[in-house]
Amino acid sequence: MARPQILVVEDDPTWAVLLADWLGARYRLTAAGDGAAALAQVNAQPPDALVLDLHLPDMDGAEVLTRLRAMPAGRMIPVVVFSSAAHDVTLVRRLTALSEPGPLLFAAKGAKVDGLLSALRRALG
Repeated sequence: MARPQILVVEDDPTWAVLLADWLGARYRLTAAGDGAAALAQVNAQPPDALVLDLHLPDMDGAEVLTRLRAMPAGRMIPVVVFSSAAHDVTLVRRLTALSEPGPLLFAAKGAKVDGLLSALRRALG
């Protein structure tokens, strides 16, 4: 059985390396360093799930999420928001409203990798 394809959207090189280390053994990974590159990759080859940082150089994660859900290829892709702001209740509510109809989960940066892996498992069903 093929490993699920995960698109990691992260502009910080340190976090990008950590995510590759944490996820590379379980998933096939592609990466994007900004929102525009992520959306182009989704359009070209939709992943099974997306790990999304909220602070990107060209647009914030809410804008990426809004544009993703407007794309036929991105409407139902599960998204795991991986951010230091993942526990901000107001932000979580705002992003959840933007995410319809696709699944949206949250994992906090700085926490143990188990939280991210658990969110990805739930996102992928």
